[in-house]
Amino acid sequence: MALEFKLPDIGEGIAEGEVVNWLVEEGEVVAEDQPMVEVMTDKATVEITSPRKGQILKILIEEGTVVEIGTGLVIIGDEGEEVPSSEEELEVVEAEAELKEEEEEEEEEEGAAVSGGEEAEGAKEETEMEAEKEPEKGEPGPGAAAGPRPGGKALAAPSVRRIARERGVDIDRVPGSGPAGRVMAEDVEAFAKGEEPGADRVTERREYPSGGEERFKLKGLRRKISERLSESQHKAVHVTHVDEIDASRLVALRQAAKEQASEDVKITYLPFIIKALISTLRQFPMFNAYLDEEAGEVVYSYDYHVGVAVATDRGLLVPVVRDADRKSVTELAREVVEKAEATRDASIGPDDLQGSTITITNYGAIGGLFATPIINYPEAAILGVGGIKERPVAVDGEVVVRPMMYAGITFDHRITDGAEGAAFMNTLKSYLEEPGLILLET
Repeated sequence: MALEFKLPDIGEGIAEGEVVNWLVEEGEVVAEDQPMVEVMTDKATVEITSPRKGQILKILIEEGTVVEIGTGLVIIGDEGEEVPSSEEELEVVEAEAELKEEEEEEEEEEGAAVSGGEEAEGAKEETEMEAEKEPEKGEPGPGAAAGPRPGGKALAAPSVRRIARERGVDIDRVPGSGPAGRVMAEDVEAFAKGEEPGADRVTERREYPSGGEERFKLKGLRRKISERLSESQHKAVHVTHVDEIDASRLVALRQAAKEQASEDVKITYLPFIIKALISTLRQFPMFNAYLDEEAGEVVYSYDYHVGVAVATDRGLLVPVVRDADRKSVTELAREVVEKAEATRDASIGPDDLQGSTITITNYGAIGGLFATPIINYPEAAILGVGGIKERPVAVDGEVVVRPMMYAGITFDHRITDGAEGAAFMNTLKSYLEEPGLILLET
């Protein structure tokens, strides 16, 4: 019988969610607990599963729609059943289904009371017999040599599970190449083609039409990013101060650190930049702050939770390195890499994507000289860092080639002024050009 399945209480005080992606289609037969739809809340994207076995009779909510808890999402019924023509008919059908379910539960309870002991003993013997049986050998499919996971379910993002369903692949049999064995989209594609796990794969580039236009609904993470950036631009008054930095000593220090670090630690420039940033913030706390508009107060933070902007295929996300001032360069290097990887494969938790006091965005990895990033509202500032490139510069009247980089601080002009922005960058520049000065900080 037909059932109108409503958006359940997701927990943590969440009152609404956005229907981001339907994983099923009307007419499709689903199993109990099969993922049906991805719903994004302010904290995370979650998969909502089917409460029963049946056929998807009607999808009630379009992708990109924000709905409150308790809103009907989909009508599920028996295979071949017609969609109820009205709400009244649906209510009657649901009431009949509930009554039937209650009667079946009562019958089961009565039967269990009479033969519970015998059934339990029989089940135990049957289990023991099954355990002694040799597993049957079937014909393996593409990539099936890996076999099912001993631990059960594969670790994978909702989008990757959807790809597996579209390819007809049992995701629990796919070897994962991501952190902690997480199954990535490319793992599923390779498995479907029968390729070896970890084999080099060429990403196919999409071909776009040569004329006309194409429309995509602003939804999910992209919609959230749009809202947050618009809020930042409308509320904060953005000013950017850029400076050029001679990175000669920074390059040498990083090289020495790479030679001393263990093989499992990837030493980049970012941990040193974080250290220099914190040393600078101790002298300019107005950049590690936010404006409490309701109270009319500027709030300085003396905790240093540094957000690191990470580009993903879902949009720009900002995982947070907490208490960065208490961590060594090696610890920062390890954590930055781990959180960046977890962000890209969607395994990072919502708590790790909030609570930053200032953000760093490294646009140098993409290219270009410098940019004017938007503040991660309600923070007071964001540090933009360019790539380190050899350029001819004038030193003591002579032209020499040095590894140079651009860096800039974008700050909220409501909280501080241009003079402080210039002084901030002068201080940060001194630390990056003479990174040994960081050791003098307490």
